Amino acid sequence: MPSRYLWAVFVSLLLGGMGVGQDVTSPIADTYLLPLGRPASPGLKGCAWHLGVSLANQLSYAHGPWGEMGFDLEEIRVTPGLSWNQGPWSLGFYWPFSLYYGGVLDYLLDPLHQALGLPKNEVQGQVLLFARRGDTERRWEGPVFGPRDAHIRMDLSLGGGGLYAALALPLGGVAQFMGSGGYRVLTGVAWGWSGGEARLGAVWPLGPQPGLEPFPYGPAWMGLVRLRPWEGPLGLEVLGFLGPLRDAGPYSLGVALRVSYGNWAFAEDGTRGMPDVVLSWRHGGGCPHFP
Repeated sequence: MPSRYLWAVFVSLLLGGMGVGQDVTSPIADTYLLPLGRPASPGLKGCAWHLGVSLANQLSYAHGPWGEMGFDLEEIRVTPGLSWNQGPWSLGFYWPFSLYYGGVLDYLLDPLHQALGLPKNEVQGQVLLFARRGDTERRWEGPVFGPRDAHIRMDLSLGGGGLYAALALPLGGVAQFMGSGGYRVLTGVAWGWSGGEARLGAVWPLGPQPGLEPFPYGPAWMGLVRLRPWEGPLGLEVLGFLGPLRDAGPYSLGVALRVSYGNWAFAEDGTRGMPDVVLSWRHGGGCPHFP
């Protein structure tokens, strides 16, 4: 009996009903953007806990009249959260933490990139983030661990769709490319149909955002389309954003394709505004009750 119980818990953790991958984008835009997907699992009532883990490989560089930007690092992101769910309403608090380090994925991806004729990393194991516009440059080198910006989120379910909003709190380090340095608000709408779901949201700045400098910035638009053409846990997702950076070359937008299976998701970039690859896992459950 105990072995059957442990096996059931293991399967639940692997294939539970939270297949939405974490929304990891390029480091400078990621300090500003907020997740579109609803963290809460359907059917949870009262207090619930949430945990998301992502492994992302960032290798990107571009320059032009607009300036210069480049990232070379691997990131592990852990996002714990708590929510209160009552009827169609959900109110939660989520606070991600990131580790930037040299990583190991380059050693696995470089042979594939070379075989396909794609660019590969010429310097293994470094952590480098920089953004330059004119004579102004922001730069960070070396491994770092720390908190990112937290956010408070409210969701309202309306039949097959819903409304949601979030307030971001500037708790992450600006110098380390982990926070925007300012408050901002996400507002959005979701609607579903048989075999799919779509979400559209906008992130509005509330005051200065020094984490986006030295580039001009403004509101950002985000979109997510999730298709489940087959019965079961397999899903296909397309995630994209436009902004908040203005006149930042290929980093002003991003598109990625994501394949999800239960709680697991794997994303591949379609533009330089997204990481090369992201492997993510999410789960949640009811808060423990103590006598």
